[in-house]
Amino acid sequence: ITQAPETLYLTGPLTAELVDAFPHFGKDLPPFLYKLAEARIAVFEKRYTGAWSSIQEAFGIEHTFAGLASPALLSDIGKAGVYGAENSAEAAAFFEDFAAQVRVEVSNRQLSDIDAHRCLFYTLFYEARCRAKIGGAAQREQAVKLFLQAAELADAASDFDSAMWYYLDTMRMLGLSRYLKALADTAARWKNPAWYADLIQSLRAQLTTAKDWKNLEALYAVLVKTNMPEQQAAVAYTLACAGHLPPDKTAQLLQEAAGESHDALYYRIMAAYRLGDSQLLEDTFQLRSAGNGRPQSGGAQVQPAVRIQTGSTQTNGVQTQFGERRQAQFGEFSTQEAQTYIDGLLHFGLYDMVYPRIVAVYPSISAEEALQIARTLVSEGRYADSIRVIRFSLKNQEDAATKEQLELLYPRPWGKLVSKYAAEYGLPEYLLYALIRSESFFQHQVVSGAGAIGLTQLMPATAADIAKKLKVADYSLTDPEINIRFGAYYLAEMIRRSDNRIMPACFAYNAGISRVRGWQKKAQGLPEDLFLESLEYAETRDYGRKLLSAATVYGVLYYSEEPEDIVRLFFKELL
Repeated sequence: ITQAPETLYLTGPLTAELVDAFPHFGKDLPPFLYKLAEARIAVFEKRYTGAWSSIQEAFGIEHTFAGLASPALLSDIGKAGVYGAENSAEAAAFFEDFAAQVRVEVSNRQLSDIDAHRCLFYTLFYEARCRAKIGGAAQREQAVKLFLQAAELADAASDFDSAMWYYLDTMRMLGLSRYLKALADTAARWKNPAWYADLIQSLRAQLTTAKDWKNLEALYAVLVKTNMPEQQAAVAYTLACAGHLPPDKTAQLLQEAAGESHDALYYRIMAAYRLGDSQLLEDTFQLRSAGNGRPQSGGAQVQPAVRIQTGSTQTNGVQTQFGERRQAQFGEFSTQEAQTYIDGLLHFGLYDMVYPRIVAVYPSISAEEALQIARTLVSEGRYADSIRVIRFSLKNQEDAATKEQLELLYPRPWGKLVSKYAAEYGLPEYLLYALIRSESFFQHQVVSGAGAIGLTQLMPATAADIAKKLKVADYSLTDPEINIRFGAYYLAEMIRRSDNRIMPACFAYNAGISRVRGWQKKAQGLPEDLFLESLEYAETRDYGRKLLSAATVYGVLYYSEEPEDIVRLFFKELL
């Protein structure tokens, strides 16, 4: 270590190793900086109350503001105030006073304009968050002004989007009409539109539940100004299915949702089905041959069609990141160096490191190299890592997936067990595979943050109830056979209790049948596919879309099913 302690502990990201070494490296820090470093360590360890106490002690010591302009430090001071202060009003006053002192330092020419802007961004931003946390119309009105001021001072795109996101989230609490206007007024300025996806999704669900089609059209007009193709396709589909638009406009919106301008396979499937266009549905699932466009069979030209959605996929408490492009974390690697590095990880069996390091050292990876790595991972039973590697390679692949790529993306491990228990409980095999893939990515020992275990992500209490009904005395949920059996039984039970309707049963599997029945009462009169769009839980909405998409891919890829039949299986009323 060659950096000074104040650089290590006050300007960069902390690590567990630095935290452990603090008694040695931090002992000679001046009292003010020592207390700030102590606060940062407490934030790192999520001890926010202790962090806020250290901040208060630090600012009671004589100091200057020249050393406070590190974004990492300012951010941690802010987090300590938002999460650690018992009184949010006092924390807001602290940040207001902090900003005033920064302005005095600037007027006295003791702080550069760049450092002052950075300090003011964070003080305004966290004062606004504290005021929003206090609640009440007056505090929220003050918060939105502060968020806008902070956004104008942001020197990084991510800082601008953070301030703008909180501004919009606070506007949401000040009334729907003002919220929609704020979205329309700011959308063109968003740096990374994906940052705002959760706000858009939540508003979509709210408007769909209320059958507020006029304001949903206003939201669609906002999305047209942004680069959020999946969100735009979702709103287009919902408006088209609401039944209030002229036939030509309905068809236009369905064509948009069915098109290739976005990667949301669910909406492409459902829009093509709603259009009654069997050929479009069939074309969606044609595969590119390994020979890059040569006929796959029968002399017919195979067109690129199947495109797999990238981004973040949330399972039942298991978070998986796909296709995330980052700058190399270990310096600049040439392609050859990256290949050698990954080959070494595979050679020594360091499989947990393979996917994270691929994302770190490759700006992109060739399809053939990704296939070779994925095959090795599959041979070691590392299905989740194999899926991630293929997904990452497809992010930069302009053509559609080949059959082998799709088979690696949608594998069928434990085939005999899936066949056995799908038959025993009357489930299509492709539905059970879709469930397992969506729940766990075939990681039989995975445990979610909520405590769900194994391939089908069963909670221990649910599994105990199933075990009693099946008269199984001793069991382990990390045993693939037990887990697949219990999961198949539970899904079949949810289907039975949902009047043999598949999609509501999937919602019940994810969120509980009582909660789903409550949602159904609120959304009476909506067709089943729009009921999905109205669900309060983003996780459950995504879960339903993922299951239908995965089941369709499995059904078409392995079981010669027609996509229309799988849509009808999930949504009986759309016959």
